[in-house]
Amino acid sequence: MTQSNPISEAVLQLRAAAAELIARAESLESLAQEDSLAATAELLPLEPPADSEEAAVRLIALDAATSGRPRSEVEDELKHSHPTVDSGPLLDRFYAVASKPDRG
Repeated sequence: MTQSNPISEAVLQLRAAAAELIARAESLESLAQEDSLAATAELLPLEPPADSEEAAVRLIALDAATSGRPRSEVEDELKHSHPTVDSGPLLDRFYAVASKPDRG
């Protein structure tokens, strides 16, 4: 009958715990990198507007997002007032940035 060595068992338990912690840390690091890339994309400068319609939509969307107006209300308004401009991506961008807590 072999008797187990308590030190050897403790070492095995520590190695298993360390491997689990490393796997969790790598997973969290991956998520943090994805969040960082998404946040950076939100802050990249926009291309110049294609025309005065798009410029107007940008101003309305930015003002609405920073004023706290409901996104759906603004989207409906823009669909009616500027039907040739796809306001969805602008609204996504401006509302995402406006909804982030101030980190100052």
